[in-house]
Amino acid sequence: MFKTIYVLVRDPISILKTFLNLNRRSINYIDELQFGFDIDIFLKNRIAYVDEIGKIDKPTLNAINRVLQDHGLSYYFHDDLSAKLFNVCNTHFIDMNEILGNMAYKTLCRLSDIFNIDKPNINDKEFYEHNFGEYNTWLPIKINLFNLIENDLIVIISDKHKMEYQNIDYVKLNKFLDLSNDKFLVLLKKDDQGVFFKSIDCFKNKFEKY
Repeated sequence: MFKTIYVLVRDPISILKTFLNLNRRSINYIDELQFGFDIDIFLKNRIAYVDEIGKIDKPTLNAINRVLQDHGLSYYFHDDLSAKLFNVCNTHFIDMNEILGNMAYKTLCRLSDIFNIDKPNINDKEFYEHNFGEYNTWLPIKINLFNLIENDLIVIISDKHKMEYQNIDYVKLNKFLDLSNDKFLVLLKKDDQGVFFKSIDCFKNKFEKY
């Protein structure tokens, strides 16, 4: 049985650019923020970049050497070898740019026609075109409210498309806190909402300002 395969490819310059600018967790990364903690200190220690030997505060061209020496990034694709191993008779390449931004949904629709599968729902277009790397490492932010209401409730500020929090275990607090920015979600575990809403009149203004 002969097969057709699709290979996602990316040009080397694009790989280098992403590697240089991609932020990682800093050495002093704080996973859970205590309410009242200095925000400036928290944000200053949120992210880091890499150079040849470790993590640093700012992107550097020196990191290119690390990329070039990293054999994990040196994958290559060989048509003849794939044909012999997997009985591949047709190989199609998809450029990484075709699944980024406003091209993503169009590409998925085109692939659904080729593979004769269901097309993505138009209501999910925003999700497919969302830039998940925009707030990489910055979010989610977890805020422990113990210093505010003497209870270990954790409020989470997240990218609204973060799949980890797209379930029934969490409730959204945006409307209750009058937060209009629709790019983010303020979330709380459903089991904690009783204590939260019982205390909200006491700390709502303080929390919104923080």
